[in-house]
Amino acid sequence: MFLNKQKAFQHKEGVKDGIMPRYKFKNLMLAVMAFALLVPGVCFAKADSQESLPLSVRQILYKAYTAMNENKPGEAAALLCKFKQNPKNAKDMAEARTMVEFAEGNGRYMAKDYKGAMACFEQAVKSDPNYSAAWSNMAVLCHEMGDTLRAAQCFLQAYNTAEEKKPDLLYSAAAAFLMTEQYADSIAAFERLFTEFPQQVTNQWREYAVHAYLGSKQPRKALRLVEYLAVNTEGNEWRRWNEFLLHQYLDLEMNKKALSLVERLVDKEPGDPLWWKALANLHLSENRLEEGLMALWAYGKITPWNEEEQKLAADLFLVLDVPAEAVAILELLPEKELTASLVRQGVYCYRRMQQTGKAIALLDKHAYRLKDKELTILRADIFYESGNFCDACEAYERAAKEGCSPGRAWLMAGYSALAHGDKNKANHAFQKAMTFQSHSREAKNMLKRLS
Repeated sequence: MFLNKQKAFQHKEGVKDGIMPRYKFKNLMLAVMAFALLVPGVCFAKADSQESLPLSVRQILYKAYTAMNENKPGEAAALLCKFKQNPKNAKDMAEARTMVEFAEGNGRYMAKDYKGAMACFEQAVKSDPNYSAAWSNMAVLCHEMGDTLRAAQCFLQAYNTAEEKKPDLLYSAAAAFLMTEQYADSIAAFERLFTEFPQQVTNQWREYAVHAYLGSKQPRKALRLVEYLAVNTEGNEWRRWNEFLLHQYLDLEMNKKALSLVERLVDKEPGDPLWWKALANLHLSENRLEEGLMALWAYGKITPWNEEEQKLAADLFLVLDVPAEAVAILELLPEKELTASLVRQGVYCYRRMQQTGKAIALLDKHAYRLKDKELTILRADIFYESGNFCDACEAYERAAKEGCSPGRAWLMAGYSALAHGDKNKANHAFQKAMTFQSHSREAKNMLKRLS
């Protein structure tokens, strides 16, 4: 045989890539930086949080929030700033600085004075580190100012200091940590979400947690989430997650799970060529040639093979000793795709089917174009083996003159000439062969017999 199993499977890795090219994680999933960070929105002080404040503070806060409600945030910020700077209000400010700074920060935020708003919110949390609303507003502001890492830290602090725990803040922290590639912090936040809000977990949470695990090189921890998403999604998302799950199994060398998955996918969507090609790849990677060929054949019935797939199918038919199918595929390939190796395969197939004429015709068509020495002498060998000694002699002489194993070619030209009764030509050929050390002894012996 011209091919053995190992040679046939030089295609194996290419088939795997051709079936399902290995995606870079950020190419397969939604790009991390593309998603919109969920921000809870700017918080305003609740009325009940002001009941214990000094009267002057309550009055100025009322005026400020009234101005904000009337879309006059700059006026509100100016009122509060003036109140802070009045020495008469020093005692009340000492008692109520957090609320005043917080309110002024809201006004400046609404007026798009982000730098001023940030200074106010920072003073608010400095005055009361447990004031969750100020941390939340700082987070929103940091996000809008492009400081995503600080936004993540502020969202987390807002969640940690909140009396009523809501998942939005913790999710925003997890997502912002992910955007800044702080994978460990992102994972910690996502795991808290899953633990503290088990009934509210969404597929979006799971998807971004997958990003975080893979970003931190923990694919096995991501796997359970990918498996869930592969089952609990629909349409294009279902297909995307199952394709990604298959890649994860292959990357983690979980071949049995990969095979089980792709068999289910073939059963569920028998008309999808991707799953058949994946099935072919899995079988071929385990050297299950017949099963691999069957899957590749089914794939080819759904969508036409490309040239590389045609070559692989021909290889497999040849290895499995089905020369008629192998040569039928080779005959479909464009002439420019027929390499010397493929021509040799075709010749082998024709010879197996005892179609010597077609083997010679194939060589006549391509040997000169390919300028392959092995093909040139193979043509002579076929003539000799089929008993066509006159043509064999001529072909061997041509091979020798073209430098195709000249010692052997001259020796075989001598045998061919002798076989069809031309002793003079045989003598000439053996004389030529004798000049090559590796064939000298045999050529001398033949010359002695001729004499």
